[in-house]
Amino acid sequence: MMRSKNTHHKKLELGKLLDALIKIPISDPLGNESLYLKEQLMKSKTFDTLLKNLLSCIEHKVCNIHIINILINKLVFFKQEKKADQLFHFVSKVQITDEHTYSSMIRIAGNRGDIEYAKKIYNEALTLEKANVVTHTNMIQCCGQNDCLDLALIAYENAVTTHSANDFTHNTIIDLAGKNAQMDIAVYAYNNAIDTKTYNAFTHNTMINIAGKNGRMDLVRSAYLNAHLTQAADIITYNSMIDSAGRNGSLDLAISAYSQVMKLGIADVYSYTSMTATAIKNNKLNLAMKTYNEALVANQLTPFIHRMMMDAVTQINSFELMFVLYNNATNLGFIKDATTHINMIKLFGDNNRMDLALFAYNNALLSGLIDIGIFNTMIQVSGSKGLFQVALNSFYNALNLKIDNNDTYKQMADIFLQNKITPYPLETYRQYAMSLFNSKAIVPINDSKNDLKPTTHSRLKFNK
Repeated sequence: MMRSKNTHHKKLELGKLLDALIKIPISDPLGNESLYLKEQLMKSKTFDTLLKNLLSCIEHKVCNIHIINILINKLVFFKQEKKADQLFHFVSKVQITDEHTYSSMIRIAGNRGDIEYAKKIYNEALTLEKANVVTHTNMIQCCGQNDCLDLALIAYENAVTTHSANDFTHNTIIDLAGKNAQMDIAVYAYNNAIDTKTYNAFTHNTMINIAGKNGRMDLVRSAYLNAHLTQAADIITYNSMIDSAGRNGSLDLAISAYSQVMKLGIADVYSYTSMTATAIKNNKLNLAMKTYNEALVANQLTPFIHRMMMDAVTQINSFELMFVLYNNATNLGFIKDATTHINMIKLFGDNNRMDLALFAYNNALLSGLIDIGIFNTMIQVSGSKGLFQVALNSFYNALNLKIDNNDTYKQMADIFLQNKITPYPLETYRQYAMSLFNSKAIVPINDSKNDLKPTTHSRLKFNK
């Protein structure tokens, strides 16, 4: 029975493959061929019989290379790469292949890391004069996936020599060379693209990125200027410049590029992220806060920008700024776990800002994050500051929610002792607390002098 099920499953897979293959419009010159081919191939119950029926169609001249290429690509789409290999070898023997066939097989080999197989197919395509720009470019990409810069350069030279290199070919080798710190090769390819006018915005952007990562600000400036001279500059060009300039300490260039995107009204989340990171890296907290506020107004804040800012503000011990960042993160839904709330309670409390610690505690409760760590931290922090009632309320809440643990009792026991309350044995503290506890609701804690409540998100303010 199991065998029958498997056979049926394979037949369904094959039928799905063939149905996908024959979706060629009737108006297509191959339409009639395709319908006949479908009739023949749908008789196939296994992949082996599919190949036999395909040979029959080839012999009767109702199956051409276009159909073969579609079938190979569909096999890859359905993750049947081994069958694509079989089909390729099959049609190679009867010499029904073209540039697209070889290009597809090189891509398949590259995706599975078989560089030797890719090289074999590529050389065969060259020998049979069935290589085009896609063949060369796919070989470059295959080499990039498998750390073979030397082979990639050979494929690139073949594309250049045959005058078939296009913008994608140049861009691919520029990126690969840059990732391998071979800036001489990257410059060579970039200049080829400029000289032959086969470039686009991505060509300049790639050069800006890889030059910046390799510390070549001279090349960054040149590519950035070329992008503007050729009217190819786009938002990625500006963002790449912000990132590269910031990475290499050229803050003036980063600010200039950022100012331009703001002036043009095209700033996106990457613009704000790159400028914030650049400002922090160059110890310009005021600039980072300015960028943060602009992102806030544009509704482009992200959890990553928040984390960068919180890390930076922590370094200067500005708890007012930390409070604003924390509150914004809570209101924007960036805090998904209890850890951030716990850290804020401890940070504020340890630095004698119990008003902010209370705010963080209430925020955690209102966010619906019920974690014993929140209550235990509040007990410990408030107890250490002599706020017995605050600690007791936190203790009550933990009991009411039935999430108390030994740490809860131990911390409360210490606080009872500090406040000279009779030191009952540990097991009786729960009974003692429950006898005092009347409310069944969670109790938000409000400090009488600083009644802080969660607010809408706020802009950062700093002293001049």
